[in-house]
Amino acid sequence: MRRHVLDFVLAGLVFGGLLAVVGVALMDMVRSYLPPSAAPNPPAESQAEAPRPTWLARKMAPPPRIELPPADVAEPAPRVPEKPRRYFRIVVQDAGTLKSGKMTIQLA
Repeated sequence: MRRHVLDFVLAGLVFGGLLAVVGVALMDMVRSYLPPSAAPNPPAESQAEAPRPTWLARKMAPPPRIELPPADVAEPAPRVPEKPRRYFRIVVQDAGTLKSGKMTIQLA
């Protein structure tokens, strides 16, 4: 039983090594058909020659400040609280409506 397990492990390692060798060979074949600009791993030299990105925010000037003339708006008059009203003989019409004489009060 132990021998069979070791045989399976050894077979797996051999098969995995074979797959790695075949994979490398296939990658070399594929690279030979690709144009140089589309190579999956470009050489390190071309990365050093690439221009560095520039930040546009450093070159931009802030927009000009717009000064608006002061608005001629009259200040609202202070609000005077109203005198409380008294209602007599209130009739409840429904859950949110009260009636007193000709006055109808709708509750929120």
